[in-house]
Amino acid sequence: MKKYMRLVHYSGHNGGFDRSKFNPIRNRDFVKPSGGLWTSPVGASFGWKKWCDEGSFGDTSHSFEIDFSGNIYVIDCLEDLKRMPLIKLGKLGYILYPDFEKMVKMGYDAIYLTDKGQMETRFTMPDLYGWDCECVLVMNPDCVTQVEVE
Repeated sequence: MKKYMRLVHYSGHNGGFDRSKFNPIRNRDFVKPSGGLWTSPVGASFGWKKWCDEGSFGDTSHSFEIDFSGNIYVIDCLEDLKRMPLIKLGKLGYILYPDFEKMVKMGYDAIYLTDKGQMETRFTMPDLYGWDCECVLVMNPDCVTQVEVE
């Protein structure tokens, strides 16, 4: 089911969404994949900017907004996370992380971790520790339209 969201991306450099710099999603030995575009919903109560500002982490001096319309997997509770395709990663081979590459193959264009979902999946198994705030991982650049903000 397609869903629409207005999202914001923060960075330390000026510029907007550049499709040519979008790297495809790849699993790695970490709770976050390589590739994609990390965003937060515009108006999120505890999104990327607030998390960075409160934790003195990262540079949020520049931002751009995008309109996203695509198939979004929503994680609002631990059960939502458990329903995702999972893979065992880590040197010990017992840590369960989402299989992001499989999510793309299944037709998901983004993963949305709600504020409630972030709180309910923190320090759990499977693991999303490191997704520290309400966020949306955009996995398909074809679902993105940059918004011209005045």
